[in-house]
Amino acid sequence: MIFGARVVDMRIVLLGTNHPLQFGSGECGEEKVSAFREFICDICNSERIQLIAEEATEEGLKKYSVDQTVCAKVAAEMGVNHEMVDLLSTERFALGISDSQLIGMALTFQSDDEYNLSSLRSSFNRLSNQVREGVWVARTLLTSKSPVLLIVGADHIAALEELIKSIQQEAVIAHRDFDP
Repeated sequence: MIFGARVVDMRIVLLGTNHPLQFGSGECGEEKVSAFREFICDICNSERIQLIAEEATEEGLKKYSVDQTVCAKVAAEMGVNHEMVDLLSTERFALGISDSQLIGMALTFQSDDEYNLSSLRSSFNRLSNQVREGVWVARTLLTSKSPVLLIVGADHIAALEELIKSIQQEAVIAHRDFDP
């Protein structure tokens, strides 16, 4: 049960990549972005994808100076639903997991030599990632569309696979770190 709704038989196809490629940033080059686009189309066709969900926000679009992610464009062309499932900066702040809050916590301990700041920062990042990953999965499941293609940064794939399987849903990895 998630928020009182029963979720059954969801198939989530995971695709890890880097964010510049995901957003179609000019720094990746047209050939790589085109290869990524083709890969997304192939997955959508072979897996009969009903929803493309992404670790993305409107803020990310501005950061990479694009109007849409590569996957949003593919979804529109193929008639597939599309959702950006990441937390906005305001949502991260409300949860106490914004970068500035995490840095502030680490700096609080800076004067005390008994704390290992890199270890502390790593622990804060792990906690932040667990919260974000949980939100991505919850938002994806609440759409009740299946199968779903979930595109995230490559470093999240293992944790997401474990999380999805822990709630008795099917996780399939299309690629752990796609980079043509």
